[in-house]
Amino acid sequence: MKNLYLTMLVLALAACSSYREDVRYEPPSFPKEYTAQIKSLNKEVTMDVMRMYLCDTIILVRGVSVDNDNVLHAFSINDGKYICSFGHYGRGPNELANYFCVAPDSESHTLHVLDTNGAYITIDIPRSIENRRIEVSSQGANPHHTTSMSIFRLPEGRLLHCEGFDCRFFSTDMQYRDTVRLHDAFPYISPEFEADTIIHKGYFSMFTMHDVKPDRTRMVCTGLYGMLMEIFDIGGDSIRPVVTRRFFEPKMKNQIAPQPDCVLGAGDLYVTDKYIYLLYSDETAQSRDNAEYMLGIFDWSGQEVARYRLEEEIGPFVVMPDDSRAYCWVQDAEGEEYLGYFDLDKI
Repeated sequence: MKNLYLTMLVLALAACSSYREDVRYEPPSFPKEYTAQIKSLNKEVTMDVMRMYLCDTIILVRGVSVDNDNVLHAFSINDGKYICSFGHYGRGPNELANYFCVAPDSESHTLHVLDTNGAYITIDIPRSIENRRIEVSSQGANPHHTTSMSIFRLPEGRLLHCEGFDCRFFSTDMQYRDTVRLHDAFPYISPEFEADTIIHKGYFSMFTMHDVKPDRTRMVCTGLYGMLMEIFDIGGDSIRPVVTRRFFEPKMKNQIAPQPDCVLGAGDLYVTDKYIYLLYSDETAQSRDNAEYMLGIFDWSGQEVARYRLEEEIGPFVVMPDDSRAYCWVQDAEGEEYLGYFDLDKI
């Protein structure tokens, strides 16, 4: 009996070891590659841009402008014309201390925003643009301390929270009550990550980005400093991982700094019903000042579709629902920044 127990233990350890030896990091290989022909839409507005959102024919930019102290700035998709700005930092009515977590909803044309203090507002985008001031349809305060890193709208009036330290993914209602834990597992990365819980959880909390498919059936997660791609089925009271791709191994000195030879990985992420768009670099942290970023396009099974090389550096970007065009914030070789676009008609 003792020999049988030892044999089973050896086999179990061997199976575990074999699994970890099979975890390989392979850079993405795209069947097609193109060069993006970026064109200018607006070079008259100067701002530090953090995120971009689409609302029909409006591009909504979250950033700091040199011309006003607003948070959100609206531009026309058709000609890039600046329309108006609205929203302020503060603690008064219709104000937030920061606009850290934003959940756009294309159906209701709203932005639901949660700040790090737990206050939230829901912004009516069309009314805000029409009246040239922020118009809020609901507001309140989260009754519990929030550590969510990003939020997304789900069906039936619920929010998906991506967190990392406590529970990786959970949902609440729109008033941040009725919490349901959805998924709390992390993918295997390396022995170093397995041996350090703080680095492991810290990495998935601070250095990963998420986006939810517009039809709200799937979610993708990827990361800066190394690059994995996880795709999940979402719906009901659970999240189920269906695809894990390992492209570049995350290598961290500590919970906030990468090793010099760690690949930079993902810089931004945007999804449509058809594709996953991933802005990424395969250069290392020690060469970040001159790193080149590319736009990789994947389908929802995690397979490579095409890659666009970028003649100029781009920051936040959005893609039209029909996958015809990308709008982006651009920095040219002279350091000048502008709102631009490029067509995606070759994919």
